[in-house]
Amino acid sequence: MSLETLTERLARYDAGALPDPETAELFQYLIDTGILWLMPGRYGRAAEGLIRSGTVLLPISEDC
Repeated sequence: MSLETLTERLARYDAGALPDPETAELFQYLIDTGILWLMPGRYGRAAEGLIRSGTVLLPISEDC
């Protein structure tokens, strides 16, 4: 995902204008890249809800 696309999707998410499938795709990208953990806590809390609902997944660690 390009920086421009990421920025645009985050702005749409913040405005409440990002459809659910795009929200799931956005948060899965943020989780997969590790960007989520560098963002303000509200994004982490939103991700937690999506993870608990099974909408997005945490990466599987090879250490487990």
